[in-house]
Amino acid sequence: MIDIKLSESDGAGVIVLGGELTIGHAQELKTSLKEAVDGYNSVVVQFGDIADIDLSCLQLLCSAHKSAMKQKKTFSFGGHVPDAFSRAFADAGFIRDAGCRLDPGETCLWVREVTHG
Repeated sequence: MIDIKLSESDGAGVIVLGGELTIGHAQELKTSLKEAVDGYNSVVVQFGDIADIDLSCLQLLCSAHKSAMKQKKTFSFGGHVPDAFSRAFADAGFIRDAGCRLDPGETCLWVREVTHG
């Protein structure tokens, strides 16, 4: 079962994702992400307890980010990103050094953090 909650905080749409973020729930996730991007100028994705995650979730988040960029809106992660999610996007090869051509503001969800030292 997927757990999706959409609310508003300081004018931004906050979507909290948890449960099974898998292909079996992709349509529900797609609909919720579209609602958030269409309804707010800024969308923040937060994570609850993730039971499972697969490539479909990553692709839908990437697509939602691209849709937001095309509409001159922001779409970002907020709060703690669980290790299960970080492992899933690393295992899927989503880690990037730079965003795609639609990301002139360098807000790509998959750009790895650069550490200095």
